[in-house]
Amino acid sequence: MIVSLVDPINHSVSYGLIEGDLKNEFSSFTAKFEATPLGEGCKVGLSVVYVKLNEDVAPP
Repeated sequence: MIVSLVDPINHSVSYGLIEGDLKNEFSSFTAKFEATPLGEGCKVGLSVVYVKLNEDVAPP
């Protein structure tokens, strides 16, 4: 995976798929990590957006 977007205002980083085993099942695959400040710590969320190569592929 490669860093595709860094958003310091929203405290997020997105990674895009460029090679590896996932390319055998997905035409696109993006993972986004977003941190939300909470006082002395933070909450981190993960979202994944993907397109399967065919309907027989199981979700990640």
